[in-house]
Amino acid sequence: MGLQEETIDYYELLGLSEDAQDADIHRAWRKTSLKYHPDKNPDDPHAADKFHLLQVAYNALTDTTMRQAYDAERLAKLARQRREEAFDLNRKTMAEKLREREDGFHFFEKQKDQENNRLREKLRSLQEQSARLRRDREERLFQDKDSNKRKRETSPVKTRSISDLDRSVKVRWKKKYVDQVDESFLRSFYSKFGQINDVIIQKTVNDDKKYVYAILVFDTLDAAYSAVTVESPSVIKDTQWLKPLSERAEFEEKKPKSTMDYEELTMLRMKQKQREREQERKATMAET
Repeated sequence: MGLQEETIDYYELLGLSEDAQDADIHRAWRKTSLKYHPDKNPDDPHAADKFHLLQVAYNALTDTTMRQAYDAERLAKLARQRREEAFDLNRKTMAEKLREREDGFHFFEKQKDQENNRLREKLRSLQEQSARLRRDREERLFQDKDSNKRKRETSPVKTRSISDLDRSVKVRWKKKYVDQVDESFLRSFYSKFGQINDVIIQKTVNDDKKYVYAILVFDTLDAAYSAVTVESPSVIKDTQWLKPLSERAEFEEKKPKSTMDYEELTMLRMKQKQREREQERKATMAET
């Protein structure tokens, strides 16, 4: 296969620099042509081609017009080669940066997935812990409620010792609602907490008083407790204990600071006396 002339750099072939003079070109050509003469290299199949190229290079570099044309083409070729090399380098750099960004993106996605998995695991653990605490709390509340119920059931003497005063509450409302709030209204609302034995409504209201009140006597202390702890209707100012009770501590965290005035106590005692006389009358009639 012969050597292609367009791929050969004449200066490299003769071992010359680009600014070599004619004398330098002649000496280099003579020395190199003697080295590659076919008669001296009978075993080299490319010796004749090399010798021919040396002659072509010599002719091109020693002829001013041909050398200028060759130099221009050679410089253009070198510039094109440098551009291609620079393009290849830029393309390689861009490819490396792209790979780095892709690797960084994949690493970020992996880190994000790991963080999401960690958060999901932590959330699941918190949910399980919350559910466990809720079950424990409900179990304790049930046990406490059951224990209190058994205590009440096994303490009949204590239950019987609670008087009407202990099971009584005082209800107040503004005078402008006096026509709306009566015994029927009070029983309708408060009977949902338990049986009401008596309802005593204040008969006379002084002009300097802003509120009217009534005393409700419940059948059980639990019912009275519910009445004072549940929100009252809008027309009712408040619902309070008629008197403090030390035993009420098992139902409340704080004792209500309510007191009875003379009129309240008198009304309740009169109602109790009336009920006692009615019970005695019924007992007498039963004996006869």
